[in-house]
Amino acid sequence: MITAPSPVSQRRLRTRWLWCVLGWLVACGAQAQTLPHPFRTFSVEDGLSQEVVTALLQDRQGFLWIGTQNGLNRYDAYDFTQFHHVPDDSLSLAGDFIRCLAEDEHGLLWIGTDGHGLCTYDRRLQQFRTLPLYTTLMPSQQILCLQPDGRGSVWIGTDRGLIRFDLRTEELVPFPLPELGKPEAQGIQQLAQDHRGNLWIGTERGLIRLDSTRRTRHHFQHRPDDARSLGDNTIFAVHESRTGDLLIGTAQGLDVFHPATETFTHHTFRTDALNAHLADLFVGDEINAIAEDSTGTYWLGTFGGGLIRFDPRTRQSERLMHHPDSSGGLTSNHIYTLLTDRAGLLWIGTYGGGLAQLNLTEIRFHHLRHRPGATASLPSDEVYAVWEDSTRAVWIGTDNGLCRYQPQKNEYTTWRNAPDDPLSLSGDTIFSVVQDAQGYLWVGTQNSGLNRSTHPTWLGTPLRFRRYSSTTTTANRHLVSNKILTLYPERDGTVWVGTQQGVNHISAGGRVVARYQHQPADSLSLSDNAVFCFFRDRQGTLWAGTGQGLSYFDAAQNTFLPLRLAHTPAFSTSTCYAIAEDQDGNLWLGSDRGLYQLDPARTQLRTYTTEHGLPYNVVFGVVPDQDGALWLSTNKGLSRFAPLAAEERMAFVNYNTPNGLPCEAFNIGAWHRGHDGALYFGCTEGVTWFQPDQVRGNAYVPPVYITGFQLFYEPVPITTDGSSPLSQSISTTDAIRLNYRQNVLDFTFTALNYLESDQNQYAYMLENFDERWSYVRGKRNATYTNLDPGTYVFRVKASNNDGVWNETGTALRIIIPPPFYQTAWFYVLVALVATSGIALLIHVRTRALQRNKRVLEQRVQERTEEVLAQKEKLERTLEHLKATQLQLVESEKMASLGQLTAGVAHEINNPINFVSGNVTPLQRDIRDLLAILQQYEQAVAQQQLNGAFAQVESLKRELDFPFLIEEIHHLLDGIAEGAQRTATIVRGLKNFSRLDEDDLKPTDLHEGLDSTLLILNHELRRKRINVESSHDSLPQVWGYPGQLNQVFMNILTNAIQAIGQQGTIFITTRYHAATDEVSISVCDTGQGMPEEVKRRIFEPFFTTKEVGVGTGLGLSITFGIVEKHHGRIEVHSTPGVGTEFIVYLPVRQSVA
Repeated sequence: MITAPSPVSQRRLRTRWLWCVLGWLVACGAQAQTLPHPFRTFSVEDGLSQEVVTALLQDRQGFLWIGTQNGLNRYDAYDFTQFHHVPDDSLSLAGDFIRCLAEDEHGLLWIGTDGHGLCTYDRRLQQFRTLPLYTTLMPSQQILCLQPDGRGSVWIGTDRGLIRFDLRTEELVPFPLPELGKPEAQGIQQLAQDHRGNLWIGTERGLIRLDSTRRTRHHFQHRPDDARSLGDNTIFAVHESRTGDLLIGTAQGLDVFHPATETFTHHTFRTDALNAHLADLFVGDEINAIAEDSTGTYWLGTFGGGLIRFDPRTRQSERLMHHPDSSGGLTSNHIYTLLTDRAGLLWIGTYGGGLAQLNLTEIRFHHLRHRPGATASLPSDEVYAVWEDSTRAVWIGTDNGLCRYQPQKNEYTTWRNAPDDPLSLSGDTIFSVVQDAQGYLWVGTQNSGLNRSTHPTWLGTPLRFRRYSSTTTTANRHLVSNKILTLYPERDGTVWVGTQQGVNHISAGGRVVARYQHQPADSLSLSDNAVFCFFRDRQGTLWAGTGQGLSYFDAAQNTFLPLRLAHTPAFSTSTCYAIAEDQDGNLWLGSDRGLYQLDPARTQLRTYTTEHGLPYNVVFGVVPDQDGALWLSTNKGLSRFAPLAAEERMAFVNYNTPNGLPCEAFNIGAWHRGHDGALYFGCTEGVTWFQPDQVRGNAYVPPVYITGFQLFYEPVPITTDGSSPLSQSISTTDAIRLNYRQNVLDFTFTALNYLESDQNQYAYMLENFDERWSYVRGKRNATYTNLDPGTYVFRVKASNNDGVWNETGTALRIIIPPPFYQTAWFYVLVALVATSGIALLIHVRTRALQRNKRVLEQRVQERTEEVLAQKEKLERTLEHLKATQLQLVESEKMASLGQLTAGVAHEINNPINFVSGNVTPLQRDIRDLLAILQQYEQAVAQQQLNGAFAQVESLKRELDFPFLIEEIHHLLDGIAEGAQRTATIVRGLKNFSRLDEDDLKPTDLHEGLDSTLLILNHELRRKRINVESSHDSLPQVWGYPGQLNQVFMNILTNAIQAIGQQGTIFITTRYHAATDEVSISVCDTGQGMPEEVKRRIFEPFFTTKEVGVGTGLGLSITFGIVEKHHGRIEVHSTPGVGTEFIVYLPVRQSVA
C-alpha cells in the first residue's frame, strides 16, 4: 500500500493532479534527453521492500540505506536486506514509514519515521533502539528531517518544531523558533549544516540560519520588492554546493544563496511552451531534492516534474521525464530524494517508481548511423567494413553500398552498383574496403567480386572502378571466388585477397599473379579455403586466418602452410576472424572459441573465454590501441583486454548498451584503427568510433566487507553472553575464536561498487591454509572444511566493474584452539604418567630380564656362530663376484682387442699386397737388364763391337729401355711407400695398446686420438662416416696412455654404432686455462638416446644392444678410467639429432 505524504505537505496533495497534467505535457513536448547511460531501476522484484522511496543514505562503510513507506532497506550492491517493525520486538524498527535517515559521528544510524518517532540502529549489534519523543513539551512522533552536527548533537526536525538530542547525556532538548509563530506552525521541512558549522533550517515560512555557536539566528524570507531575496518561503531541500553556495529547493524553483553577499539568485525551469499550456494551472517549480555531481552539475528532483539537470556555469537546464513507451528512462516523475554516492552515481528515490540509479560517468563513444531521409547519413546501419584512408576520410562498407564519411566536413558520399555502368561498383553489399600503398581503393563485395579504383583516391577525381571476378575471361583479373571476405594491402603495393574459395595475390600493377587453395590430399596447403583475415607480423611472416585455424605463407615454397600445435589440436578446427600482435611479439587471434594468445616462438597457445571475463566466446575483431591494450568486438559488445602480470587476475573491461554503445552485435571484419589512434567498429546499427584514452571507466576503489559468516552452513547469530563466536556484526569484527569442532566455515563478502556490480571481481585466501589467492568473478563466498586447530587470517580483496582493485581489502583473524588432548599441559601430564609407568615397568621387568639373561646369552652365542658362518659364505660369494667381474672386464677388453686385430689385419694386408704386386714386374725388368748386359759381354768377347752395339741398340729399342728404367724407379718407390705405411700402422698399434706403459706419465692426447682413428679407419670407411676434427694446441696430460686410448676407442666405437650408415663424427679438443684442464668432445649425428637411457649408460652391464652383441661394460669402464684420472664425463643427447660425449681431464695429477 502506498501512503500519502504527511499533513505538512498537504499543499502538494492539492496540486498533484496538476503535476500529472504537467508530466503529460512535458512528455509530449520535451526535447531529446542526452544522457551518457540509461537509468537502472530497482523495484520490489529486485528485493526492495516498497517502491515509494522517501530517504537515501550512504554510510561511512559504503552501504546504501533506503527508506520507504514500508520498511528500511540496506543494499550491498547485490542484495537488499529488509528491516521492518515487529510488534513484540523492542529491538526492531520503530515504524515502517521512513521519513529521513542520518549517520552521526559514532557511526550510529538515525531513522525518522512518520507517526512512530525516532530510532537508532547499531550496526555492530544489528539492533534498533526507539527514542521516545512524545512529551508534553514536544507532542510529536512525526520526524521530517535529521542533521548530526559532528559536535555531540543530533538535530531533529518534526512537524511540531526543532529538537536537539545530546549524544553524551541522551537528553532531548526542544529548540523553539519564535519567528515561526504558533507551535503547530513550526514544522521543520529540512535541516542542513554547512562547512562553517551553521545549521540551516528549512520551513514553510522561510529559511533560518542558526550560527555555529547556536546563539544567533537569521530568518530569510521572500520579499516581493527584493529580487535578491529568497524566491519562495516554502523550503523543501537545502544543500551546500562544492563552491560553498547554499542551494535551496523551494516551491518556485531553485534559489542559490551567496554567503559573501547574503543574497539569493533565483532559477526557474518553466519553458515558454509549458507556460502557455499551464498559464492558469501551474503553481511553481517545486524542487523536492537536490544533489551535485563531481562536475559541479546540479540535479534537482521535483514532485511531478521529473528530474532537472542544471549547469550553474552556463545556466542551461534539461528536464528528464518518465516516458511510458521508453525503456531505460526515469520510472516516475515524482522524486522524493536524491543522493550522489562516493563513486559518482546518482540515486533517485521516487514516488511509486522505486529506486533509480544513473551513471554520470561519460564514456565517449561516437556513432555514425543511418537516418532515413537525411543526406548526411550512412546508407544503411548494417556495416561490414571500415577503413580510414590517407586523407583521414572513413570508408564504410554496408549492405546498401559504399559510403565515404569526411569528419572535417561532416559529409557523406555513397557509391552503388549501376547495372548499365561497367565502371561502377560490381555490387552493393560491401564486405571489405582498403586503400593500398599507391592510394588505390579496393572494394570487396559479398558475391559480386572485387573492385579497384581507376585512380588514387587522393587525386580527388570522381571514383570509377575496374572489376575482378571469378567469371571474367581476363586472366590477370580472374579470382578464385566472387565472395570477398577480406583484403590486406602490403607496403610494396601488392594486395592479398581472401575469399570463400581461397586466396589471390595481386601485384602492385593490379594483376592477379597467384592463387592459393586448400588441397584435401595435401597437408602442406592452405588449412581452409575460407580466409577471413591476413596479418604480417614483425618477424615478416604473413598469417592467414581461415575457417580451420591459422596458416602462414612460406615464400621459399610459394605456398601457405597450416600451423599445427601438438598440445592444442582443437585450434586447428577453430575459425580465426582476426589477428593482431602486441608489443612483446605475441599474436592475438579472435575466433569462434574465444581469444587465443600465440607466443612469439609460435609454439604455445593460451585461450581466454567467458570464464576469464570475456563477454562472449566469439571474437570478431582484435585491435591494439596505442597503450598496448586490445579492443575486442563480439556479439555482446566491446571488451578492453589488458594482460596483467598476475595471470590469475581478470583483465577484461566490457562495454555494452548500458555504457553507451548503440548496439552489441558487431560484425566480422568491421574493425580498424585510424591514423590518430581512433578505433572504428561496425555493427548492425552503424559504426561506433572512439579515442581509447577518452573512454573513461569507473575509477572508484570499492570498499570490501565480509557480510556473512556461517558454521556448518548455518548463519551464526550475534550474542553478548559468549554463546556465539560473534559478539557483533561480522562486517565490524576483526577476529573470531572457534572451538576445534567448528571447522566448517563459510564467508560471504561484497565490494561496495554499485555500478554493474555483476562485473566486480574478487580474490580471497586463507593464510596458513591457501598457498595463493583465488581469483573469482560472480562468486561472493568461500567455504573451508576440516580446518586443523591453529591461527588463520581470511583475506578478501576486490575490484570494481572496470578492474580497479582495492588491494588492501579486508581481513578476519580466525583462532581455532586445539582440544585439551592436544595442548601443552596435557602433553606434560601424559609425559609424567608415562614416566612413572615406565619406571614401574622397568622395575618389574628387571628381574625377569635377569632371569632370561643366561638363556639370551646362550642364544646370542648360537646366533653369533651362525652369523660367522654366513660371513664366510658371503666372503666367498664376493670373491666369486669379483672374479666374474674381472672376467667380464677382460671379455670387454678382448672384444676391443678383437676389433683391433681385425683392423690391423686389414690395414697391414694392403701394403703387403702392394709390395707383393710389385715383385714380379721387378724380376722381369731385372732379367731384361741382365739380357742386355749379356749381349754386351758377348760382343766384347767376340770383338765384334760395331755389330754388337747395333744389336744392343736394337734390343734397347725393342724393350723401350728408357721406360724400363723409369718403371724400375716407380716400382722401387712403391716398395718404399708400402714399407713406410706398414711402419706407420705398426707404430699406431703400438701407440694404441701401450700395454708396456702402466705408469703415470705425460701423454700426447692428439697422438692417442690419431692412433685410435687409425685402428677404426676401416670401419669408418665401410660405413661412409666422415670425421671432422678441430684441435687446440694441448699441453701433455699426465695419465695412463693405454687406458686413455681405451676411453677414446669405446666412445668412438659407440659413435660409429649410433650412426649406422653414413654420417659425421666431430672431434674437438680444447685447453681451458682457467681450470688447467683439457676437454675432448666426440659428437655424432646418430640416432641419439632418450633421457631414461642417458641416465643409465654408465651402469655396469646396461646395454641397448641385442643379447650377445655387447656386454654393457664399455662405457662403465670408460667412466672408471676417467674418474681414475680425476676427470669427468658429460653426455648430451637429443633423440633423432645425435649424441655428444665430453671428457674433461686435468693436465696435472695429484700424487696420492
